[in-house]
Amino acid sequence: MVVLFITTYHLLSGYASALVRDRSAQAVRRLLELQPDTALVLRDGREVEVPAGEVALGERMRVRPGDRIPWMAGW
Repeated sequence: MVVLFITTYHLLSGYASALVRDRSAQAVRRLLELQPDTALVLRDGREVEVPAGEVALGERMRVRPGDRIPWMAGW
């Protein structure tokens, strides 16, 4: 009886762990999909739309109300 309980507990905990890992990976993927492809950067007093990957550290960006904020991992 105890062996059955331990085996069942082990299998269910493994299933729960896999379920949590899968759902968290899906949530991270959905968050990354929300990133905008471009950013409005202030260069020489003008707004220039550039790919988000070309924004350099220290550059000023304009983010209007309701806009999504560009983010790069290297910042």
